Amino acid sequence: MPLRTRDFLLYLLSFAFLVIAICVTIVRDTYTENSNMASVINADANYGEVIYTATFEEKPGMDRSGNLATLRSKIADFKESVINPNTLPEPVEEISVETNDIEPTDIFLTELKCPLYQNLDKDWSPKGLNFSVVEGARLLYREVEINTSSSSATSSVELTKEVLLQLPVQTYASTKKSCIPNDVVGVALDGSLIKNNEYSLYSIFDSETLVGYALDGFPIHGQLEEGTDECGGVFVDGQYSYYISSKRKAVLYCYSGIPVEI
Repeated sequence: MPLRTRDFLLYLLSFAFLVIAICVTIVRDTYTENSNMASVINADANYGEVIYTATFEEKPGMDRSGNLATLRSKIADFKESVINPNTLPEPVEEISVETNDIEPTDIFLTELKCPLYQNLDKDWSPKGLNFSVVEGARLLYREVEINTSSSSATSSVELTKEVLLQLPVQTYASTKKSCIPNDVVGVALDGSLIKNNEYSLYSIFDSETLVGYALDGFPIHGQLEEGTDECGGVFVDGQYSYYISSKRKAVLYCYSGIPVEI
């Protein structure tokens, strides 16, 4: 039986309606599943205005108010631990010391002795000793006679300098102090050794009198009642010198330079 055109068109339309129905069903199911993102709550066709609202689905077991309260508590505890004044260290007071105008205190009541401190036992004769400055060094020497003749028939004698000690010529004290290795701390102008515990021998001289030179090269003067630094020295007219003091039980308590060996 031949298929008429009208029956074919009816068959085609029925198939098209079936396909459209299936598509509408799929779209409607998809729209329903996503309705938790946004849904229409009011539509007024008369005014053409549509009002939307957003709705969110909370996960099971989430307590938002409780989490916010816990977070606020942790922030408060952190602030208290950081800015609590009871936990802050106390400020340290800075102290500046001027060594040129300082009175002796407890820290000046003893000598700064080296670990291997000893009393120097040295055969020393001050006879004929002199000081002279040569090329930036202060020499302690003695003139001796030497025979320069080439034969026994003629004699020729010359004087030469026998240097016993070479001291640096010092003006400014070092910021680093040196300990005292033995009881001899200098040489007097007459060539005798200045022992640290014999300060009373030089206390009869005033501050204008040059007594001798310390082993680090600084001058040693007579008694000065004004304050000195921790070693026993002070600047006067641009020159650093040691001074004898009745408040100090030694000629000096440390070296403001590096002493030489004697």
